[in-house]
Amino acid sequence: MMPTDQLSARSVLLLGRCYQDWFERRPDALSDFLFENGYSEGLSRALTHAAMQYQLKDAFVDAYRNRHKHGTGDAEFDDMFRDRDRALSSAAERALCSVFPRLAKDMLNSLSAIRRQFGAAASVPADVLVELNSMPCQLIDELQRSLELDGYEYDGTRLRRPDSVVDAAGEAGYLEALYMSLGLGDADVTFHFLRGADGDYLAGKYENAIGNSRQFLENTLIQIAIAAGGANELGPKREAVRVREVLADKGILDTAEKEFFAKAYGMLSNRGSHPRIAERDEALFWHKQALILTQFALLRYKTTIPR
Repeated sequence: MMPTDQLSARSVLLLGRCYQDWFERRPDALSDFLFENGYSEGLSRALTHAAMQYQLKDAFVDAYRNRHKHGTGDAEFDDMFRDRDRALSSAAERALCSVFPRLAKDMLNSLSAIRRQFGAAASVPADVLVELNSMPCQLIDELQRSLELDGYEYDGTRLRRPDSVVDAAGEAGYLEALYMSLGLGDADVTFHFLRGADGDYLAGKYENAIGNSRQFLENTLIQIAIAAGGANELGPKREAVRVREVLADKGILDTAEKEFFAKAYGMLSNRGSHPRIAERDEALFWHKQALILTQFALLRYKTTIPR
């Protein structure tokens, strides 16, 4: 089975919103979908009731949090859903939790059919059709971009997770924990850039996403240089080239690594200048590279600090 347990909290929320919107436009669609895919009548009633109360996304979130021991690793997400009533009864939530990986897979693989339903309503007047199409398709597009950040490939009909991809959502949580464990400063600003990169990618602002990914890496390197005792050597402007020199002087990077970071930083700075790569693919690629480079720098610093 495809590992849908590795979906991010963000993707689970968007998936719930897609199906909530679908239910509101076709109230019988959700129960029909669950019946056709062999889910129990009790679960179907519970989820349909949740959708009637505009709580389908909340039910998904509850199941996700339950499977992750009541925490998602995303502080902003956990805060959003911490103080509210549960969307399902305890029994229904347990039932949903037990089938959630399968349900997520079935729902994701059915989204193309939902898109076709809204796109094939030829008898609907054009002005109404635009309004009808808008929200489902925008949500599905946003979900697809979120899945890409999770490390999945989704073409609208199939979801797969290649072994070679970086799980951006999981990597981000690991990096934040590592960053904090090393006692580095300016964490709020540093991870504001990372969340900004995610948000820009989801919104289709790919050039901005690359810029925020670069700033996330840049601010991490600055904080490592400061923690290593190089604050006075960085200079007032803290130019990237000077930061790399300080990291080399402090033994965090060797000469080859310093040169590698310089070339990678140059590529990140020349955003939008790779015409043979689609803008969306370029943004996702450099986002992942920034995460990898940040992890490398953090681990190099970890090995050099006094025990």
